[in-house]
Amino acid sequence: MKENLHEGHRERMRAEYRKLGLPAEPHRQLEMLLFYIRPQVDTNKIAHRLVNRFGSLRGVLDAEPGELTEIEGVGKTTATFLHFIGAISQAYGAGPPAKPGIPLDTPERMEAFVRERLGGQKHECILAAYLDAKRRLIHERLARDAAGSAARVENSLRVTMGLALQHRAAGVLIGHNHPHGSPMPSLKDIAEAKRLKEALRAIGVSLTDFIIIGEDLETYSVTRGALLI
Repeated sequence: MKENLHEGHRERMRAEYRKLGLPAEPHRQLEMLLFYIRPQVDTNKIAHRLVNRFGSLRGVLDAEPGELTEIEGVGKTTATFLHFIGAISQAYGAGPPAKPGIPLDTPERMEAFVRERLGGQKHECILAAYLDAKRRLIHERLARDAAGSAARVENSLRVTMGLALQHRAAGVLIGHNHPHGSPMPSLKDIAEAKRLKEALRAIGVSLTDFIIIGEDLETYSVTRGALLI
């Protein structure tokens, strides 16, 4: 009987969504999302607890799995599901990769490209755009930083150089974001940019620019700021 009541409630919510679209209340949005991972549980109560703790649907989807499992009714599987949905949402927000051939031959075009690709990201990312001799896009790669450590630097160097050779790039544009701060580079950013510039130079590829975008979408060019001399 209880299961039938749950299913009837869920079907009413699905029918309402089909007719009216996404419900306005964040706990109802989350309740519907949880239908698909908790098929026999009252997800309304769990949704209320999550929104009360994290403040909004975005707050829930941006939370780390360990934080989510602190909420009554949220186990590891549900926490992983919610975190995965958040990551998918960020990937979708970044949009599809840009078409090869677009010109990135001026500071304004490069800044606009980095702003478009990284402006909606909620975690630190590294964007690499591989350019031909006329500074037209050949290939791009967006990587989210999970380690936040020296491992990121080594991985970035290895992968960036490998792709530069694979695509026969003449230059590489690097974009990086500070999702919770200003675009001014940290000492780590500057050191990473210097190492990347030298590594690319050794294989005959130039570091076209290294642009950082802050939470307010303002940008700063580490290269043009003369910090790599």
